[in-house]
Amino acid sequence: MAIVDMAHCNTCRAVLQEGNRFCEDCGAAVLSAAASPGAASEPGHSQATRLLSAAAFSNSSVRGAILEWILERNRSTPPEIGIDLELVARVAAYAEHRDRNHELALAALATVAAIGLVFVPITFVAFVAAAVLVFLKRARERTQMLERFDRDHFAKADVERLFTKELTARQRSAVPPAATNLTVYSGFSPFVGMGLEMGGWSFAIAADKPKDDFRSTSPLAVSVAELNSAVTDRLAKLNLPDLDQRDHFFMHGADVTEHPFLLPNKYARPVSVLPPELQKRCSFGNDPHVRHYRWIRVSDWAGDVAVSCFLRCYMRGPTLFVEFKRHLLTPLRDTIRKIDDLAPLSFTGIVGEALLSVFIAPFAMLGATLAIIARVQKWWDEIWDISGRERRKAIDRTARWDYGATTTIRQTYASGEYTRYFQWADTDSYQKTLEREILGALVDFLDARGVDTSDLRERSSTILNNGVIVQNGDIKAGSMAVGERAKSVQRKLTRMVKAKTRGAA
Repeated sequence: MAIVDMAHCNTCRAVLQEGNRFCEDCGAAVLSAAASPGAASEPGHSQATRLLSAAAFSNSSVRGAILEWILERNRSTPPEIGIDLELVARVAAYAEHRDRNHELALAALATVAAIGLVFVPITFVAFVAAAVLVFLKRARERTQMLERFDRDHFAKADVERLFTKELTARQRSAVPPAATNLTVYSGFSPFVGMGLEMGGWSFAIAADKPKDDFRSTSPLAVSVAELNSAVTDRLAKLNLPDLDQRDHFFMHGADVTEHPFLLPNKYARPVSVLPPELQKRCSFGNDPHVRHYRWIRVSDWAGDVAVSCFLRCYMRGPTLFVEFKRHLLTPLRDTIRKIDDLAPLSFTGIVGEALLSVFIAPFAMLGATLAIIARVQKWWDEIWDISGRERRKAIDRTARWDYGATTTIRQTYASGEYTRYFQWADTDSYQKTLEREILGALVDFLDARGVDTSDLRERSSTILNNGVIVQNGDIKAGSMAVGERAKSVQRKLTRMVKAKTRGAA
């Protein structure tokens, strides 16, 4: 009997239908037989890229926010997790160009209708033409949405070929390069774009304390670089989906002016890529302004969720300090996911769209006229660079201008909740697995160098069993909803603190 080889999803193991680009059960991207193992992690093929591109194509408010973001001149470019921002921006620029032409046509018809008020037939023809334009635009948008951004048809190459509007040099400068390793942030938290803070821990270890047994000798010197390598090697063996490990650096936006090598032009953006010589200079606590972390990220569900862990180790004399932070990037909002609810128009739907177009045509003509006026004002500002000159004057008047970013496009449109129970289960598994393996790597590394790890083992047990170390009954944590009838992380942590406080009393 011949055995039929059926393709299965690498994420949920469901049987895949031939030709599908995404799993129907979990939404994970599907690799072809010829694809490389890392192809699924390409942000251009992720769910987030598809959904944001569709929203930029059809939603004017989302499109406006994206275009405004990439036109900001003096803001840093933090990494965008799981999305191809350049592709999304190209779709937004194409849709903006399309809408501008549509508004020009409607504004012209509004002018004809106003001039022809004394001659009713001309006004009537103008309104009919406007209704036809509105109907064709709405119908064409829906058709193109389903053809280009549907779950089973989305392909980065097809979108790039169809949406040919090129970005300007200024717009491209807002797209973080693939080699981005520096986040210049604004505000309190440096972990811009990483999502919700899910807690963490820190402790100090005496690296010169030998093991308490008769065979112990003086501990070997502890190298932070070797420690990071040991952690990297151990995590690489886990075979987690889309695991990425890299060195990343953080700096506050107000401190950039004190480092000329990070700001070649004070009227432009700070750099986002540290060259190797600067990485060495800023690593392992050598620079008080630039902080070095080991960024460990797992992306799953076709980029819908991403778990980021940040590990920072540095030596202060004989003491090794270890800091660990967890962040979670959740799926996109429902307003961004509307493409997945669209269906081809039926005959009744086409008739309804036609009647709706007749009703909204006069309002569309008025709105297009006002939009053209706003575009002229914006065009005038760009021609004379009015806002740019005002911004440069403000920078000159400010000794410590803040060049940092407070968010990213991906984080801005994150929902803060899961769309599937198993997304929560998977991310919980990834967080706990990474935490356990990192702590295990620390213990094994220090053990091998003859360092006493008894205190570290106790702390590891506390962290793994309770998920948090409580000191003096005080804790801070972000709130995150995980779906209907689910309890927020903050409430769980609050109850844990109260229980521990009562027990201590």
